[in-house]
Amino acid sequence: MAQRNRYPGTRIDLTELPDRPLFHDWIIEPDDRSADGAVLTGTAYGHPRFPDGTILTTSTVQAFDAEAGWAYCYSTGLVRLGRCRDPGACETVDLM
Repeated sequence: MAQRNRYPGTRIDLTELPDRPLFHDWIIEPDDRSADGAVLTGTAYGHPRFPDGTILTTSTVQAFDAEAGWAYCYSTGLVRLGRCRDPGACETVDLM
């Protein structure tokens, strides 16, 4: 799967990716807090404000590339992606 970007043309700086929180066993789903967009829900590791193993939902996903293992969220910023809970759903997500 190629990178998906809510705002095409936006460049994401991946230099800090190894130091960012990891979302494992994640799923991307429609954002029920807004009229459009999508959010990630998964088990977080290495997050500065939450203990390892906490299940979190991110803010709106701005861009992601599941194959490359990253997502960029509105307030969380860059996160690493581990295993997707539902690989079929990961392939068909629409960020708009």
